[in-house]
Order: sequence, then structure tokens, then C-alpha cells
Amino acid sequence: MPDRQRLIIPPFVGEFGWELMNWQARVRSIVRDSSGADITLAIAEGHEPLYADLASRPNVRTTSITLADIAGHPSEDHRIDANGIRVDCESLKQSIVSALARHGVQPDDAMILWPDFRGALIPTSAPHQAFVRLGIQQPASIDVLLVPRSRASAYERNQSEDWWTALAERLRDCDLAVDVYTPPLENAIAQLRAARLAAGGSTGGLHLASLCGCPHVVWGPGRAERWTSIQMTNRQRYETIWNPLGTRVKYHELGWKPSIDQAASAILRGFNSIAIGMGPPAQVPLDRFRWRTRRSLAGLWARNATDGRTPWRVRELLREATS
Repeated sequence: MPDRQRLIIPPFVGEFGWELMNWQARVRSIVRDSSGADITLAIAEGHEPLYADLASRPNVRTTSITLADIAGHPSEDHRIDANGIRVDCESLKQSIVSALARHGVQPDDAMILWPDFRGALIPTSAPHQAFVRLGIQQPASIDVLLVPRSRASAYERNQSEDWWTALAERLRDCDLAVDVYTPPLENAIAQLRAARLAAGGSTGGLHLASLCGCPHVVWGPGRAERWTSIQMTNRQRYETIWNPLGTRVKYHELGWKPSIDQAASAILRGFNSIAIGMGPPAQVPLDRFRWRTRRSLAGLWARNATDGRTPWRVRELLREATS
């Protein structure tokens, strides 16, 4: 009888949002379809809660890997150096293999499931990915959970700590219970499952809100700024393409650094319309129908955005319909 296939799934080294929407659910789909293989699932230290449902499978062995020695900084599904240059794909693979070896994982004759490392999007629908709602629903104890952007890359997009403190005080003056997103990941998930609404500038924590089923208000750039090779807008990313569970979301084109007045106004409108237990119940089925329609159109557009077979006028009509 031949030996069982060995599969090593390396830790994701790119951006947190990309791990959420372009990796962990792909891993789940592959693991579910690979019951005949012995799988070593290596997880970036601190990200174990994303894969908690897979750890109990009898053919899966998990191990936590520190990424401190991996070259570069996260960017999409890969890494970039201090000058913004993409780290060479083969060099990155060797760096990851060395990290695996330091944690006792030897590739030997195993097959390694590598990310694309070129920023290619994986469809968020089955069978390509298998998304699950993260965490356990908590009693609603937070009205608004603020999710500050605090990344080292493109740090000029971050708001200051004083700005967030002032925004929190403005919302508390409106008799809202306000908290601030706080790592580690397990705690952040629990906060999102206890919040009526999450809010902040475009950042990974708000993609996490989508997978926790927490309605969220997001601000960021407008249509002029496009993302990935298919040139999707940030609105498309949050409302449809990277919203696989249909979580209620309002995207506002306020730029990266709106005023406190602008942010507070957007949050209050969102709280009154989409927050858990606060929005008009009659709107929920309608919002679901709108999401399904726009997501179907967005998926059709995304599949045809780069294949060259769909006339560009049709592609642009689909883009505008879902932006």
C-alpha cells in the first residue's frame, strides 16, 4: 500500500486582510477535501484562531511559526523590502522553508501549498474557498468598536492616537458605549462578536469584522484608487468581493484621514441603519437581496476583468454597477 500523501501548508506571510480573504478559507477548503493526506498546518504565531476548526481534524497537525526572520514587510500575499520592491519569490520560499525547519517541520518529500506571491485573487465563493463565521456570538456589550489603522507600511495613512481618543469621546457624548479594537486576535474576535458596529479607516481589522458578522462602517479612498491586478475599488472590496458572508457594511469615500466630524457623522448614520439590533428589521432582507445581486455582478466582472474575452464596455458597465 503506498504511503499517504504528505502536505505542508506554510504560514501566510502577507497582509492580514489577504490572509483572511485569500488564504485561510482556501486552506479550509483544501483540508476538507484532503482527508486522505497527512497535513502539517503551519500558522503565523498569533493567528491560530483563524484555523481553530481545522486543528481538531485527525489528519491535521498544527504548529505555530514566528515570522520575525522572514525578509521584508507584508504586502498583499507577498513581502516587499524597505524600498517597496517585491521580495523575490524563490528567496521568499527559501526563507519560509528555513523558518519551518527551525520549528521542526522538514519538507522532505511533502508537497507544499504555496500562495501565489503575485497578488492574484482567489474567488471567495465555493469551491475555491470555504468561509466560516469566526468566534462565538457574545451578548451585545459594545455599541461602537473603533478599529484604528496602525500599520508600519504607508504609516502616513494612520490617524494619531489623540485623534482616536477624541473620536471615542465624541461618540460617548452621544450616549454610546465605545471600545477600541485590542489584540491579540482571540480578544479582537471576541470584541467584534460583542459589538453592534465596528468602524474605522480601511484596515485588516475591518475585514475581520466581515468574517465575524459584525456590521461595520469603513472610510477610505474613492474610485480613483484601484487595487490588485483587476483594479477593483475599495468599495467593491468591502461591500461585495471581500464580503463572502454578506455582513452589512457602509463604505464612505472620505479619504484616509477624515476629520472627526466626518468620521463621527458616518458612524452615527451607520449605527442607526445597520448596527446589530438597531437597524430597521424590514431593511435586512432588502440589504441581503442587494448584496446578493451586487456580489453576483461583481463576481461576473472580476472573472472577466483580465481574460480579454469580454468587451471592455461590458466590463466597465459591470465595474460601475458594483462600485
